Amino acid sequence: MKALKIIAIVFGAIVALLVVLVALALTPSIQTWAVRKAVAGQPGVVMNVGRVDAGWSTARISDLRIVQDGAVITVAAIAADYSAWDYLLHHQINVDRVTVQGLVADLRAATAPASAAAGGASAPPVSSHSPNTMPAGRSATASDRPALEGLLRAARLPVDLYLGALAVDARVLLPGDREVAFDLHGGNIATGATGKLEWKIDFTDPLEAASVRAAHTSGTLALRLTADRRLDLAEVQMLAAAEGSNLPADRLRLDLKAEQTSAGGDERYSVHVALVRAEKSEPLFDSVIDYRAAVPQFAGTWNLAVRSESFAAVLASLNLPDVTAEGAGKFTVGPDAATAVGSGELHARLARLENLSPALATLGTLEVQAAFDAGLADDIAHLDRLELNATAADGRKFVEIAAHQKISFNLRDQHVAMDDPAAELARLTVTALPLAWAQSVAQPFAIDHG
Repeated sequence: MKALKIIAIVFGAIVALLVVLVALALTPSIQTWAVRKAVAGQPGVVMNVGRVDAGWSTARISDLRIVQDGAVITVAAIAADYSAWDYLLHHQINVDRVTVQGLVADLRAATAPASAAAGGASAPPVSSHSPNTMPAGRSATASDRPALEGLLRAARLPVDLYLGALAVDARVLLPGDREVAFDLHGGNIATGATGKLEWKIDFTDPLEAASVRAAHTSGTLALRLTADRRLDLAEVQMLAAAEGSNLPADRLRLDLKAEQTSAGGDERYSVHVALVRAEKSEPLFDSVIDYRAAVPQFAGTWNLAVRSESFAAVLASLNLPDVTAEGAGKFTVGPDAATAVGSGELHARLARLENLSPALATLGTLEVQAAFDAGLADDIAHLDRLELNATAADGRKFVEIAAHQKISFNLRDQHVAMDDPAAELARLTVTALPLAWAQSVAQPFAIDHG
């Protein structure tokens, strides 16, 4: 009985000691000292922290300063509200709020890391038995290449997640008094919900002679997590604009979307680029790509529509010709990235070519038509069709190129082959080419037309 009392007293003392140690560990002064001690002596890094206060449900860090290779990073405050018990007992990440205030990255005096300046450490030799090496002259076969997978196929969280709110404000100071201001906020990123993050980035350059005095971009990122922790939707919408003495007020809009139909199922991706002028949107480029999980294979289409009037101010400020281009095509890649097929047609119109060279003024407006069919299979790239015609707006023909048979290129032995070596490969026709233009591209040789 006396022995049991002694054991109980010892056990109680141990529990009391653990409580005291935990209480001390949760004391801000002890935590601050521990963090300072942990980072002390790090080669090339100087880190100071004003205060650390972390517990089971909140964490606060203030006056953080890190100096490395001339770069100085300071943070006024970092705060997080969370539940440590949810992770320990239920294996869930539950964070109500994360805020980062006053983050400043001063790169005005930043230098290259010492290892980079010295050329870096030499890479270790690769063993001849490494599974990633291949004999010289041999390319990867279909069995060597990984099977194609959708972009969202492996996007699955290991645990349930809840992030109620996120807020970050930051600045980056660059040489020449240039600056980038960054703001990120959003939340509701949770299993079984759709969350959204919004950002705004502003770049400024005070230099009077700068071609771009300011640039701005803002956008949103939407993320949808299913009940089984899969990311089955990611969508980006972004606007970008630049300011300068000769730059228009037009904005570029970019829309990206990736969506999965079911777990391990088909996926669809879309890309849309447009010019926003006076609140009206003018499409420039569109592409839709479908991932077929059963094959697996990527199959997509693309459309291009660039109008000279859309970029007239920009082209004029850069002293470039006016360009109008329209085209469309399709492509497939699969099933293991070893095969690909693509085809397309493009029509372009080039005006004010004298901006490139006065000798090109005689060409006037140049019309270019192009079409192609090409592919890749069994490490052999093949060009099945190639047509290119360049004519003047009044119908004068300048250049015509037409492939008359299929051309193949073996990636393994770098060998070029044709269907019929004895037959005509292609025909190049040059007519009505201005002599002044030929002279402009024949420098330093002189062409005498006497």
